[in-house]
Amino acid sequence: MLFTLFSSYGQTFLLALYVPAIQSAFDLSNSAFGSVYGIATALSAVVLIYAGKKIDDIPLKKYMLFVLIGLSGFLFLASVVNSVYLLVFVFFGLRFFGQGIMTHTSITSMIKYFDKDRGKALSIAALGHPLVEAAFPLLITAIIGAFGWRYSFIFSAISVLIIVLPLAFLFLAKTKRHVSEVDHQLAESEEEKVSQLQILGDRRFYIIAPNIFTIGFLITTLFFYHLPIADFRSWSQSWMAGSLMVFALSGSLSGLIAGPLVDKLSAKRMFPFYFIPFLVGILILYYWQSKWAAPAYLLFAGISVGFGNTIKNAIQAEFFGTASIGAVRSLFTPIMVISTAAGPTIFGFVLDAGYTFDTLFLSGVFLSLLIILQSFRAWKY
Repeated sequence: MLFTLFSSYGQTFLLALYVPAIQSAFDLSNSAFGSVYGIATALSAVVLIYAGKKIDDIPLKKYMLFVLIGLSGFLFLASVVNSVYLLVFVFFGLRFFGQGIMTHTSITSMIKYFDKDRGKALSIAALGHPLVEAAFPLLITAIIGAFGWRYSFIFSAISVLIIVLPLAFLFLAKTKRHVSEVDHQLAESEEEKVSQLQILGDRRFYIIAPNIFTIGFLITTLFFYHLPIADFRSWSQSWMAGSLMVFALSGSLSGLIAGPLVDKLSAKRMFPFYFIPFLVGILILYYWQSKWAAPAYLLFAGISVGFGNTIKNAIQAEFFGTASIGAVRSLFTPIMVISTAAGPTIFGFVLDAGYTFDTLFLSGVFLSLLIILQSFRAWKY
């Protein structure tokens, strides 16, 4: 949970808070900044394919240290960036170490080191996401307003070193016997390891991948444009921002409910259904003009994300096993990372072309229906 919480330093919803200040500092247009962000995100996704699978071979303590030092280092670098070229490198590091490999380390570890109660473990670890969505935007906005965006990055870097690093090693020290036993069991296991090429050749990969891409694509786009959406619907920006608390609460509660259900019913059986609340939320956003549509849509979106964080990760272990779970997730995590960059970029061009947010809502409805229908293919395996 600590790792998913602090992965926010590389998440789009938090980095978006720095956009106006960085654009002003480097005199970047919207399209220029989008290109910088898109290139950096694409590079981080490519490197993650290789680096992510190493968690299968490197002791967790060493892997964890590499991740935390890397994240804090790039946060410090972000505070002194002085050119557009270095800015691309900085965003690459924040996206790779933050959203990418921090989340990858957290979720992969839960899948790898928990068997009987894997669903519960995943649901607890995933709590970091709604918690940070509720608290960090207000905190970072306040720091930027009081001290400036460069000092905000310094604050973030220091928090990784003095909060996350010692706590992570403290928690791991209390469970090192369990971790060592599982590592030994996996090494001695007769479960066959699979290569990334084998995974890409497996039909089950193409059942999970569109699901992961679409939820990241749509949620990130809606969050990226949540203030312009408020203006489009004539809602106050403070009302829209406050409604995010509903998303955080419903996501947290849904995640806690999802864990025991996955352990009891299996992720495969639940896989086609977790997207349905999100579809309901998009329909509300499209048809309902009242300001109450904002918390209502976010309520249903939070349910889908809460259940999805557990289900879409647990099904990877059910389909591909745990012996090569790092290799498995190092293919799926980049899909999530790319989706979070693709959504705002694509719909930015759509909006610039003169279309309204109704186009975004209808596209969300159509994509959600397709994903729900194709997800039932999981029941064949």
